[in-house]
Amino acid sequence: MELKGKKIAVLGLGREGLALARFFNQERIDADFLDENSNADDADIVAQGFCTVIKPNAFASLNKYDVIFRSPGISINHPRLLGVRKKLTSLTRMFFELWPGKVIGVTGTKGKGTTASLIKSILNEAGVPSVLMGNIGEVGLTDIAKYNKDAVAVYELSSFQLMELGVSPDIAVVLDVSSEHLDYHKDVNEYRRAKLEIVKHQLSKGWLIITCQNPSFDDFAGASHAQKIGVSLLSNCLEKSVWWHEHTLNQTVSEGGEKVVTDRDIKITGAHNMVNIACATGAALALGIDIAQIIKGITVFTGLPYRLQNIGIFGSVTYYNDSASTNPQTVLAATSAVSGPKHLIIGGRNKGLEYDDMVKKLIRDGNIITIIVYGELRKEMPEVTSIEYNKFVMVENLAQAVEKVVELSKPHDSVIFSPGAASFDQFTNYEVRGQAFNKIVYGLNRN
Repeated sequence: MELKGKKIAVLGLGREGLALARFFNQERIDADFLDENSNADDADIVAQGFCTVIKPNAFASLNKYDVIFRSPGISINHPRLLGVRKKLTSLTRMFFELWPGKVIGVTGTKGKGTTASLIKSILNEAGVPSVLMGNIGEVGLTDIAKYNKDAVAVYELSSFQLMELGVSPDIAVVLDVSSEHLDYHKDVNEYRRAKLEIVKHQLSKGWLIITCQNPSFDDFAGASHAQKIGVSLLSNCLEKSVWWHEHTLNQTVSEGGEKVVTDRDIKITGAHNMVNIACATGAALALGIDIAQIIKGITVFTGLPYRLQNIGIFGSVTYYNDSASTNPQTVLAATSAVSGPKHLIIGGRNKGLEYDDMVKKLIRDGNIITIIVYGELRKEMPEVTSIEYNKFVMVENLAQAVEKVVELSKPHDSVIFSPGAASFDQFTNYEVRGQAFNKIVYGLNRN
């Protein structure tokens, strides 16, 4: 993409906006940085030498620009963008064009970050030069020149980044795709169309690693021209597969032996993480990584912060921080992964998702003693909890939720903080929310 001499606008002053500012400064490319959020912080971007416009109608004159970079947080359906759709691009699109080596893209409704990090762990053990991109990784473009065609980029791709991206990675990993971010997308169909960008432009020499129980399996498999590897907790669902059977991970992709690793050798728990491990293995096999190096990468991986992270025992009760959980599916995955008597804390801002099915399943789980709901989500719960309302406790904020769970829990119980909703009612993001939970819990008397 030739940018020099063009009139360029960057919409959004967040992480990607700053990454573009640093890259443009390095390459001596001029651009204007615009944000409609009056509270946006432009200090770092101004320090790079760029003009910023921060006001409610900052996007009013987009027609004067030749190229417009859209940050993921700004919907492609924004009214001001409708007349300039052909001019839109993104940091993600630019990265794909500039990166000299292969790209492994990872998407899905849940598990993207863990799977991408597992792949990076395997690449590290194999000695493959690599970078981790996306919400959990780097967003810089300035270091690309350090890498050659042998390097691999592992890119965690959200639906925001994938919308009308126009390119697909060499290796696409598609975890289960259900529904998410319906406060951002028009409907679930738009969400799924965005996700399909990860496979739509693949070539026959590429690879698609996909969960076979995926509700959207046919859509993704049908849209991709790449070779396919099926992933399952049940059986080898495609000719080339990675699957779990009797506590052992198996594969029919390479000739390095069918068995890979047993669940006794891994450090992360839960059926959802078994799927993440299998998907990461499939991506590594597609890349030609040796089985021994794959095993090492899997077995040294200890998980990511705020993803069903065991943060310790306090008052003889074990606490798990799953703040990255932002939808009902992740709540159910978390409660399934932790055995024994448990208390659940959920809450936050609903993103247009339905909670009825989740609530019914939680109520049927005899090991869940109490469900504490805080924040905006508590206002929706009475409507869907009439079946067994006494299992639910409504509180205003997270601190009150922890206070209540301390009161109700007994020795050897577990407490799972898996919000199942966005953080934005009370916290800037899920990481800040996770830090707040840790701080509150660490304030308890440790046993």
